[in-house]
Amino acid sequence: MSNEKKKLDAKDLEQVAGGETPLWKKLVKEANVHGTAYCITSDCIACESCRPKCPVGAIYMGDSQCIIGPSCIGCGNCTFHCPVAAIMPG
Repeated sequence: MSNEKKKLDAKDLEQVAGGETPLWKKLVKEANVHGTAYCITSDCIACESCRPKCPVGAIYMGDSQCIIGPSCIGCGNCTFHCPVAAIMPG
């Protein structure tokens, strides 16, 4: 039996949005993306598609675009739901 860690993919991350699951705990504990903050660029069209996908509620609406706050855990789930690819590692 191998001790290699499985890389989490987009399908795994989408499951995270459902709440604190064993997968969520695994992501936070083992994924290389933990602690990586994301930012929303000026390409944001303020559609707010990303907001409900954030498992920790770190995304909020600013004056003219969405903003990712300091509680971002770097899971990257929001990036899969932005229709204009305005969310980048930051």
